[in-house]
Amino acid sequence: MKTHPLLMLMLLAQTAFGQAAVVQPKGDSLVVLEKDIVTDLFALGTTPLQHLTQGTQPKPAIEKQPVRNLHDNTRIDTAFRLAFDKDIFIALKSFDGSNKVIHADVESTLFSTRHGVRVGMTKDEVTKTLAVYKLASIPKYLVLRDPATSHYVILYFKGDVLVFVEYFAPAR
Repeated sequence: MKTHPLLMLMLLAQTAFGQAAVVQPKGDSLVVLEKDIVTDLFALGTTPLQHLTQGTQPKPAIEKQPVRNLHDNTRIDTAFRLAFDKDIFIALKSFDGSNKVIHADVESTLFSTRHGVRVGMTKDEVTKTLAVYKLASIPKYLVLRDPATSHYVILYFKGDVLVFVEYFAPAR
């Protein structure tokens, strides 16, 4: 199914200005485009490193590595890899102390999205949880994407069950 470029532009403009979400089938994926759909995806607040290291059981194995600041070559940030058995979070702590999750791989039921989606749910349960998007059915992959920030999450299904959640928030 081809989408007319003008229609696509109108749909993206609606999404960028906070209007209705756009739901698009693409091969074996269903893509939901909406502003802020993946903002604070795991409800970790403004200090995700603190939440992940102090407010989560079991405690994660932590590795850290200095990285050059994306905007100022004279500054050094720190990348943290937090491993909770199967679940991995990558957080970036800036030289100014701010921090954010830039990537997550979730394979267990330990973490759920702020929408209430959790590994182990069936497609029907995910459809009901995300009822606001009026999803008729979910193919192999469900992608939630914020067109304004390029942040997105991919929900991977094996058969009828959600088995993996992958989150990307490109550093800017």
